[in-house]
This record gives sequence, structure tokens and C-alpha cells, in this order.
Amino acid sequence: MQLTLPLAMASPCTYSEVEGDLFTCPATTSLAHCISADVKMSKGIAVLFKTKFAGVPELLAQKVVPGGCAVLRRGDRHVYYLVTKEEYFHKPTYATLRASLLAMLAHCQAHDVTELAMPQIGCGLDGLKWPDVKTMICDVFKDSNIKITVYVFKHRPHVNSARNQAEAARRKPHPRGRATRGVDQYFSKS
Repeated sequence: MQLTLPLAMASPCTYSEVEGDLFTCPATTSLAHCISADVKMSKGIAVLFKTKFAGVPELLAQKVVPGGCAVLRRGDRHVYYLVTKEEYFHKPTYATLRASLLAMLAHCQAHDVTELAMPQIGCGLDGLKWPDVKTMICDVFKDSNIKITVYVFKHRPHVNSARNQAEAARRKPHPRGRATRGVDQYFSKS
């Protein structure tokens, strides 16, 4: 699925959504995602950014506050870390996301970035609504010459749901340290 929209009639900026893996985009395309100012990156796609691009000390040294944008240079691309909340367990606001997008836009324009790829930022674990975020992205970038591609991740159905359930049960210890038991064992004849 690919949806391409010119953001305005006279605007050179284009926006498209593609289904797939963000990290398969060209190595010259800059990337963006949301993080907290504490740079924990311990869940969701942030873990993949942390693993793939490292640089946590570099990001911390930038001391970016919510509403700002930290940046790493990796090869031929910039990797943008939109700081939308103070701590990892907080939730972002539309105001901090907008401010972060504006900070990223300013950096993109100052460094001649023409292609930018991102996931559905601010959504998923952060809880913002994608239609509102998409409108915001289009509004912020409407007068730029930046090509924006949003990668939409589609969850695959579980191949072996019984196995996945068993693994999940093993990972969740009983709150009092006892092994959890299935209901069946209490009603089975032995």
C-alpha cells in the first residue's frame, strides 16, 4: 500500500505512507522517531533505534528538553530523536510533538535534508491519535521541499498462538512467587 499526497498545490513537499519496515528505506534517507528526555528507549521501535544507531551518551549530552529534537549523524543520514516527554513513563502532548517537529524541520532545512522516513510517531505506546498526528506533520512540513515517508507496521498473526500463550505465562510470575496453574488441573481426573 502506498499513498502519496502533495501537501499543497504549490508545495514541493510530498507525503506518503507505505506498509513495511522503516529500516529498509534507503541509507541516504534521514529517520525520525519520538523519545523521552531521559533517553531510556526501552520499548517499541525506540529499542531498535537504540540498537541500530547507539549514541545514547551523545543524545544525553545534547540535553534536549521536551519540544526539542536531538540529532545523530550516521553515515549519509541524520537520525532525529523527537523529545516529546520528560521521562519514559510519561505521555507526550500534541504541543510537545508539534514543537519537536518544528525543531526537526529547522534542522532539516539548515542541513539540506530532502528525504525523511518515520513510523507513525507519537502513536502506539505514546497514545496520540494518528489522524491528528498526520495532519500535524503535513501542516508543519507543507512549505518545505522534504519528501516524507511514513512506514506503517502491520502486525502478523501469531503462527503458533498456543506456544506464544505458554511463553507469556512463563514470563508472568505469580505475584506471591507461586507457579501459576491452569484451570484445567483443578477439574481434571487424575
